[in-house]
Amino acid sequence: MKLTAMLAILVGIFTLACSGASSSGDALGVYFEQTITTNEEFVGVMQSLADWQDAAYPEMQRMVSSSQVTRSDLDALVVGQQAALEEAYTGLRDVPVKWVAVAPPDDLVEYHDLMLQVIKLKLEAIQKWQAGVNFTLLDSNQSMRLMTEGDRLDDQADGIYLQAVAEGTKKGLPFGP
Repeated sequence: MKLTAMLAILVGIFTLACSGASSSGDALGVYFEQTITTNEEFVGVMQSLADWQDAAYPEMQRMVSSSQVTRSDLDALVVGQQAALEEAYTGLRDVPVKWVAVAPPDDLVEYHDLMLQVIKLKLEAIQKWQAGVNFTLLDSNQSMRLMTEGDRLDDQADGIYLQAVAEGTKKGLPFGP
């Protein structure tokens, strides 16, 4: 999962937009006021998941390169992955509904719809990763297939996110170069 760049951009956009546009009371400001909490939830969940992965990666590397890995080591890793993904799923499952509840200004409908696709795909990716982790100790081939499908969905979400950024930039959102 390549979350750090996307998260930094999202946080920057909403911080800039809310501090500038919301005080003016225009449609863009109202839109950002309505989406800020939902955006913060989405970014927070994705950041927590990325933080967990960053912390777990060295342990995974150690286990892969060690001949001293025990079943309890693997069990502990799987339990940690399951917990992190369950927390991400729980935090993200209601975000699409909240995003849909916001009516964007007419000129931001396409941006808003693209961001909804990103959120839904990230949620679906998490579900695939959850399923893959659940198969880790039972069927490694099925686990890899599910994890790979989650990665594919995550990549697809990242591509759509870039489309959303391009669309938002055309409409004057503060995405930067």
